[in-house]
Amino acid sequence: MRPWAPAVLRLFDTETFAQIDAVTYPDLDIEEAFDLVSPDGESLAFIGSGGFDDPPRLFVLTNPFDG
Repeated sequence: MRPWAPAVLRLFDTETFAQIDAVTYPDLDIEEAFDLVSPDGESLAFIGSGGFDDPPRLFVLTNPFDG
């Protein structure tokens, strides 16, 4: 069992910073995520790591907020 909570992707309003939506990824085994981008609006790409001993990996997911 991993020592941290499941990864959560949150969508915020850019003017009020209020959370609009959130999606939990229980099988995404990362502790930190960096450089989130949406190159085409339909996908999300980011660099993630499971901690100090885990090398960074590139993740590409379907954008759950597209549409």
